[in-house]
Order: sequence, then C-alpha cells, then structure tokens
Amino acid sequence: MVVASRQKSIGAARPLVTAVLVAVLSTAVVLVGAPPGAAVEEVAAPLASAVGAPDFRPVTPARLADTRPGRATVDGSFRGGGYVKPASPLRLTVTGRGGVPASGVAAVTLNVTVTGPTAPGYLTAYPSGRGRPNASNLNFERGLTVANAVTVSPGADGRVVLYTSASAHVIVDVTGYFTAGGIEPLTPARLADSRAGRATVDGKHAGSGPLSAGRRDVQVTGRGGVPAHATAVALNVTVTGSATDGYLTVYPAGAARPTASNLNFVRGQTVANSVVAKVGTGGRISIYGSAQRSHVLVDVAGYFTAGSDFVPMTPARFADTRANRSTVAGPVYYPPRTSRGTGPIGGGSPNGPQLDVLVSGRGPVPLTDTGAVVLNVTVTSPSASGHLTVFPLDTPPPSTSSLNFGAGQTVANMVVMPLGRGGGISIRSSVPRAHVLVDVLGWFPGWSTADQPGVWSSIARDVLGMPMTYDRCYQIPFKINPGSRPEWVADTRAAISVLEAATGIDFVDLGISSEVPSEARFDADHLLIAFTTPAVIGDLGDGVLGIGGSVYGGLAHPVRWIPEQFWHGFAYIDAGAPMATGFEEGLSFGQVVLHELAHVVGLGHVDNVDEIMNHSTIFRAGHFGPGDLYGLSLLYRTQGCPGSPATFGAVRATAGKPMPDGVDPEVVISTVRRP
Repeated sequence: MVVASRQKSIGAARPLVTAVLVAVLSTAVVLVGAPPGAAVEEVAAPLASAVGAPDFRPVTPARLADTRPGRATVDGSFRGGGYVKPASPLRLTVTGRGGVPASGVAAVTLNVTVTGPTAPGYLTAYPSGRGRPNASNLNFERGLTVANAVTVSPGADGRVVLYTSASAHVIVDVTGYFTAGGIEPLTPARLADSRAGRATVDGKHAGSGPLSAGRRDVQVTGRGGVPAHATAVALNVTVTGSATDGYLTVYPAGAARPTASNLNFVRGQTVANSVVAKVGTGGRISIYGSAQRSHVLVDVAGYFTAGSDFVPMTPARFADTRANRSTVAGPVYYPPRTSRGTGPIGGGSPNGPQLDVLVSGRGPVPLTDTGAVVLNVTVTSPSASGHLTVFPLDTPPPSTSSLNFGAGQTVANMVVMPLGRGGGISIRSSVPRAHVLVDVLGWFPGWSTADQPGVWSSIARDVLGMPMTYDRCYQIPFKINPGSRPEWVADTRAAISVLEAATGIDFVDLGISSEVPSEARFDADHLLIAFTTPAVIGDLGDGVLGIGGSVYGGLAHPVRWIPEQFWHGFAYIDAGAPMATGFEEGLSFGQVVLHELAHVVGLGHVDNVDEIMNHSTIFRAGHFGPGDLYGLSLLYRTQGCPGSPATFGAVRATAGKPMPDGVDPEVVISTVRRP
C-alpha cells in the first residue's frame, strides 16, 4: 500500500499568540484483501500505528517471589519459602504468571531484591537448564537490602534460576517481557574484569588494573556472543574496591561523555547495576569512573540489533531534584515536568511524596508512539532507609519497589517502565525526604494494534500526549448531505445513535443539507456527513471508500498551554461505491459510516479484524467490537462534566463552534490506495 499525504496552509497567524489548527483524516476501508499495516500519517500522531506485535511488552509490575514469611505474591506461589541458600538456588517460574504469557517469551525483565543476607555475597540469575555462568547481577553486604534490574531468558520449563553465594531472602518483581527478536538473550558472559588474576570470556580486558578518574573503552561486539551488527547491549556493570566515593557512567565510544550516571558507590563498596548501552565506534562502549582506583567488572546478558524495536540513545538526564543541576529541556507548555531543581520528594517534603517526570517529546524521545523507556533512576541523600517505586504517570502506584536504599546512601537502579498519560512516569518515595535523578537510556515504540482483544488506537494526540477528543459536555450538531444515495441516511442516523450510546455525546440532528463537502472546514460549526464523489473530494476513489476526521486546535502562550480538542468534523463516503444498506458482516454501508464516524470522535485504525476499526474491508464485525467500545469508553465514558482527558482541566473553547480567526491552519490527509 502507498500512504500519501499533503499539507495545506490557510490564513495568517495572529502576532504574539501561537495557534495550531489541524484537520486529521483517516481512510476507512480499501481494496478487499489488501495487506495490513495502513497507518495514520505520523504527523497525525496515532496512539498505536505499528504493524505486528511489539518486541517489548510492559506489564503492571507484579510480585513473582518473596521468600520472607507472611508476604504475598501475585498468585500465592513462591512466597514464604525462607532463605535462598547456595546449596538450594531459587528456581522461579516466570512464564504464565504476572501478565507474562506461558509461551513465546524470549526474556523477562525483573527487579530482583536481596534483603537480610547473613554474609557478604552476590546473586546470579540465569536460564533454567543451563550451567551457572561466571557472572553476577547484584552484590550485597551482610544485613543490607539491595535491588537490581535483571533481563534473563527463561529455560525450556519457563523458569529462571537465582543463585545466592550467601543465604538471603529474595524478592522478585516482573516489569515486562520480550518476544522473539526484541532482544537476543545470551548466557551471561564476563567481558571485563580489571582485578588481577581474574578471567573474562576470551581473556581480553582481564587484569587491566583499576580505573582512576578517567575513561576506559571495552570491546563488546565480537565477544560473548555479541555480533558485529549489534546496536546496543544489555550489561551488568559492577564496581568494587574503590579508594574513594564516586560514580560510573557508561556511554557509546566516540560520543561525548553525558551528564548522567549508571551506578554510585562509596569507598570500598561493591555495587552492581544493569545497563543498556548503545554500541559506539568500533563496537565499543566507554566507561568513565570518577573515583580513584576503582575496579570494574562488565557482564553481557544480551544484545539488540537494528531489527529490534529498541531505540538506544546516549544517556541523558531528564530529572534532577537537586538545586542548580541541568536536565534535558522540556516542552515550554508544561515546565514543571522537566523536573529540574524541584527539591526532594517524600512524605515530609513540601513537594509531596511523588515526582512526575515528562519523558515523551524531550531530547530524542518522540512525542508520540513511545510505549516504554529504559531508565536509570538514582536516589541520593535520603533521610531514612526505604525504597522508591517507579510507575506510569497517572496510574495507581503498585505494591512493588524499584530500588532500595539506606539512610544517606546514593543508590541507582535500571528500570524498564511503560509511559503513562502524557508520556510520563511517576516516582514515589517511602521516606520523608530524598533527592531523585532520572537518566533515559533508550525507548521502545508503543503497542501495536495486532490481533489482540480489547486493542484500540487514537487518531490523534495533543501536545501533552493525550488522545484527542471532543468535550462530552457539549453537543455535536450534524448535517447529512445524501447526494445520490438517500437510502444511506437511515443507516447514518442509526450509526449516530450507536456512537451516542458508546460515548455519552449528545449529537444534534440539523437535518438534510445540500452543503458542498470540503476538506478544509475551518469556519464550520457542525459535523458534515456527505455521500459524494472523487470529483468533489479527491481522496475518494481508487479503492478508498471513505475518509473521516475532525478539526482540532489549541492556543499557546509563554506561561501555559491550553490543550487541543476537537471542534467539528466530517465523514465523506464515496457515493459510487457498490455497498448495500445495513450493518451486515462482510462489507456494508453501515460498517463504513460507523467506521468513519468513529474516526470523527477520535478512534484510529487497528489490525484486529474483529473490530470495526480494522483498516481493511475484511470486516468480521457488523458493529463495534470489544476494543472499539473499550477505546470509546476510555475517551469519553470516564469523563465528567465539565472537563475531558484532552484538557487537563485547563480553560477550553466550546466545541461545535468555529475556530478563532487569524490562525494558520493545516490539513493533514492520510490516504491508503491500491498497490
């Protein structure tokens, strides 16, 4: 299929006031049997336009294991089993639990915590059925609580093995999983160990001596199973025996050292952290150590290639609550969520217990279609021992932890987390006061619309990343121009009734009209539904049966953003198309007009043929499917009056009225045509 787009500009902008006005159109149905994959044009910001299953699938964090007595897990299994001992590793089932499917899982992302160890030691995670590798995932001291992110492939029995070199309680939370192709998991292999007399997988970077306030490059490609075409690697990096306090930063070789860190430590401490690092010049990564005489160990756990969904980036700081620190610039319309110098968080802090961080639209992270991000989260100067919990913005905090710390400690941990409303994350502290730093290491695209039950997408999002809607508290007047197909009018009104029931919107029928349809209806005050011809609307014909969308706009000024919302819309159907009346499965006019009107109120395309928003003409659904109804309920039924998700409670203009004069409008048209 060919996706063609064009833009138009009409009018002039008012001075001193920035205004945006865009009409988003999405085609409904095309040639029978056309392959899936038609997407709304990128500038139209679909919520989920990727084709096929995503490589990484985040889940709501769930506890899979807690060996302490009297503690709960997601399904009651692997709880209260007592200390994990060297002679009896924890063989943990990870597939079929906590949102992880029973099959098709290449690797899982876990947050593993050790608490109450009886002696200093380390923990190693590896696939069931394989020998324990010469590698570690976290290191601990007697009596302390330490957490680290782990990416590990389950064995053939769906289990991973957690070995501890000293007796300790172990807590495991799952945060997501990879399908085949998302990550190429490896049996962990040691790529570097600067201590004398220690081994690596091939002898390179062994016994190279401590790192002292400088940089050292480590070859990662061509070693430990990492191919030359790898774009990023999943590592576990450990520092030990440092002569002073400090931190390590891992970044692509050849790039400038970023203002970011991957792990922090105090003199003599052994600390490990997971790192996803972009591969740099010559297949190497660079490691900068700020301390004097610190030994560094590097283990590889997997790699990504250009065929993966993962987009690695040079680490960048997105939040730092300490005063006079720099972060990546955030959008001018929501400065607070740039999270710079906002002060400590916690139950005793004036800023409250929670930090909200906007991620989408900052630095190289795209504004839309970012499903999950890979973060390094650091806590520093906490007022007491406790933990941080990272979770999607505007969702309830889960009963899990992302990193644990003692009073006054500086601790970092890698977190893979789906983004919440507006493309952000939230971080909650269990202690009265703690400073928090957030570095972004890369991201995964949003959920696809593959054949999954309940899947839906949005035709457009506003600048905050919110799916765009009408305000349910206002009426939407509409007119119908039947042209040469008056027999389609009854089905159109029936489709409007279905939309009213699904959304709660009050549509007002203004009757039959002879209004000529147009692609640029910026001065209109109603929805126009017209059965017309390609001679009038050029995007019809050539296999395109209909187009539908809405005009939206919003105003901006230096202080705040008044978010965009839909104002009025249009649905145009090719009057020459041979479609029967009714809502029968297969291909009927009722299906097409319902599809187009759903575009008008904000639904986008999906690949699932059981939904009316499927982008091809292979309709199994005569009416809205479960995903269609779920999407409409999220867009509208959860709204109260006044207000809507697209407004964040901001002052808004009245829907169903013409846009203000003097703006510079554009039309974005996405058209799917025959091959």
